[in-house]
Parts: sequence; C-alpha cells; structure tokens
Amino acid sequence: MISFLVICFTVSLSSAEFNLTIQAEDGASSSAVINYRSGATNGLAVFLKQGGKITLIFEVKGKEKCTMQVTNLLYSNDGLSDVFTLEIDKLGMIGKVVTRPHSLNGLLWNKFIPTGPFGDAVAVSEGVYNITITAQVADEYGVEIDYVSLQFMNCSNQTMTASVVRNGFIYYEEPSCHCEPCEELTTYGKVSIGLNAVTCLTAMIAIAVAVILKICKRNKKRSKSRINLVSQDDHRS
Repeated sequence: MISFLVICFTVSLSSAEFNLTIQAEDGASSSAVINYRSGATNGLAVFLKQGGKITLIFEVKGKEKCTMQVTNLLYSNDGLSDVFTLEIDKLGMIGKVVTRPHSLNGLLWNKFIPTGPFGDAVAVSEGVYNITITAQVADEYGVEIDYVSLQFMNCSNQTMTASVVRNGFIYYEEPSCHCEPCEELTTYGKVSIGLNAVTCLTAMIAIAVAVILKICKRNKKRSKSRINLVSQDDHRS
C-alpha cells in the first residue's frame, strides 16, 4: 500500500517535456525571401539580408508554466560571418548566433549547420508567442534559416502543449530562368550563377539550331517540289 502511494505521488509530481520545431517558411516577413534548397528540411530556406527579420509564431496551451530553451537553429552561410538575434515579444532577446566565416563560391548555401542549444531558458505560460529572428550583422550575401527547434521542460502540467501557428506570408523567389536545366540547380552563388547562365544559353542555342534545321529541311522540300513541277511542265510542253 505504501509503495503504491509512493508511485502515485511520483507520477503526480513528474514534469512534462516536449519539443517543437518551427520551419522558417511558416513564418511571416516583409523583408525575407524563400529560396529553394535541396539540403533544407522541406526543400525551402528563408534568406535574410542585413536588417532583415522573420517572425515565427507558436501557441502554448495549458494553465501552468514551462521552461523553454532554443535547442537548435539550422542555418546556411557562404561568405563573411553574420550575426542574427532571437527575440520573443513578451520576453525580449533570448539569444544571439554568430555564423561561421567560410565561402566556397556559393556552394555552401546548400550545407545547413546546426547551432545546438543557445540563449537563455525562459518561462512560458499559456498564450501566443512571436519569435523574431533578425539579421543584425550580415555581409552582402546575407544568411539563410531552415528551422528553429524549441524544448519545453519542467512543465508543471502534463497537459501542456505547444503548436506552430503557420503564417507563410513570405515572398517566394522565382527561378531566374524557366528552362528545365536551370530549374534543376540547387545551389546558388557566383559559380552556380555562371553555370546557370551558361546552361540557359546552351539550351537556347540548341533550340535555335533545331528551329533553323527544321526551316532548312522545309525549304529543301519546297525547292525539290518546285523543281519537280518545272520538269513536269517541260515534259508536257
């Protein structure tokens, strides 16, 4: 009987823990652009320039409190080191990330890097929260965000939950060239832009050559038919 009471008491005091991942493309921004990246979780990443911001929204339900910690942020960068901050509207700035300074002429945009846990753990209760990511310092090439992962710990209520409030109000970057070879490119930068232009030009030349050959064939057929008609008229006369 005593052991049963101890077990019940332990369960009642146990705290709930759970994780929440917010994809960057589900956020809202008037200064960000969504790029297509095969290396990103859902094939999409949000590009931020100097001063650019994106707001990610989540909702906590439950009558008690939890401790929340940013456990990971996946980003990509190709160029000088960038600095971006995370703020929660009700709690202020909770963390800052300094990206690695490294470049491979655009090839690193598709290589996403995890930050691991960073920033301060904060107390959250029931309500809607906005996480704002700001590119505080960025070079001319900016930085791209894939997702943010949050961990909720020490929740005093087992029924506490958190969910993403999807907005998705972000501009999608359209491909600069609509021919098939260009759409298959998944990396960006100086090298890939050059390859993009060469590929498009090659495709256009191939199409032009094919059209010219068809026209030449038609002209040959027409000239042959004319010669045949002339020869038939000569025989008749």
